[in-house]
Amino acid sequence: MNAFWFKLFGVSLTSLIVLNLAILAAVLAGIHHLLRISTDRLTATVATLSVMLLFGFSQYVETGNYNFVAPYAHETTHGIALTVAILIALYHGVVARRPSLFAVAGGWFGLLLLTKPETSLAASAAVVVGFSATTFLGPNERRCLSRSILVFLIAAAVPPLLFFAYFRVHMPANDALRAVGGAWTMALATSIAHNVFYLRGMGLDDTFGNASRMLLVFTGFLVFVGSALAVSWNDFEMETRRRRIMYRVARLALTSAACWIVCLRFVDIPRALPLITLTALGTCAILFYMRRRDREWVVRLLPLLMWSAFAFVLLAKMWLNTRIFHYGFFLALPATTIAIVTMFDLIPTAGHACELRQKRTRPIRREIIDDENLNFQRQSNGTDARHDLANREAFVVGSDDNR
Repeated sequence: MNAFWFKLFGVSLTSLIVLNLAILAAVLAGIHHLLRISTDRLTATVATLSVMLLFGFSQYVETGNYNFVAPYAHETTHGIALTVAILIALYHGVVARRPSLFAVAGGWFGLLLLTKPETSLAASAAVVVGFSATTFLGPNERRCLSRSILVFLIAAAVPPLLFFAYFRVHMPANDALRAVGGAWTMALATSIAHNVFYLRGMGLDDTFGNASRMLLVFTGFLVFVGSALAVSWNDFEMETRRRRIMYRVARLALTSAACWIVCLRFVDIPRALPLITLTALGTCAILFYMRRRDREWVVRLLPLLMWSAFAFVLLAKMWLNTRIFHYGFFLALPATTIAIVTMFDLIPTAGHACELRQKRTRPIRREIIDDENLNFQRQSNGTDARHDLANREAFVVGSDDNR
């Protein structure tokens, strides 16, 4: 793509920046479209703006090539853009049951295979989740699933074969194959597993220490969110001393967690993203399965389910050392949006569902208690009546003098 852009507008850094700005705009629009389907407008907007501010033009270290405008490797940003396009086409193909959209998604996936292997693997997980979830949507989707998968796979094979044919014209077959799959051969090399640079980037240089930091930051996140829920709970009655104490403890925990998060180093905050994303993915999967009979509802949840799977698998390369400021910054981009969706949509939705469930169960419990009280009163009245009758019979039975 860069070569074609240079051919049109000349070889310069400005040409690349303009192209990358266009790709960034398309990615932002695509992310907003996906999240807007599954969440509300506020959540989608905040998540999209966070991507623009944290990943679009950021410069957290001396060099400025860890962002979308001037990335250190363009296959990273192109991979994110292609994945967004794949998920959009796949979702609309499921909704409209149109094979042409599955072909478009497969074509984008074939181009994605020519970029970074980690992006391709994460997108593969999202596609598998999407096709698997389709089986729960109804008999019509299950009947069309095999044909849709076949169309997707055939279309995915076209771009690599075309590029191989193009390179084969200019070089031997071995070199052409290496040109098409060079990124995969590099990733599968055994020597890279012992490279100190990669071990440090993945957090494997200090496995226990990095895992402890991740759990610590995630615990702080849970305390913050849990305290915020306790403080903002709409049905939190304050009439008893115990509830007032609980409310004050929740406020203190919320304030302490907020101060602790603020005092954290900026580089340590993203460490909780793998566990947050895993929690969101599990929540989406459970909700999808529980509401699987409501086709309209689960179809709306499908983009978030696929995006969560993509975000979690994409972080696999740096689960123990998640960051947004250096090499691999793009790996944390989807997970960052998932964290925002979790706080703005998933948790409030779950809390609201719990509140509605409590309100529905309270009348039932009250009716049960009333029935039990009524039965108890009837039993008590019956017992009193039997006692009165026994007393009367005991009173009338006797000698003539006692009558």
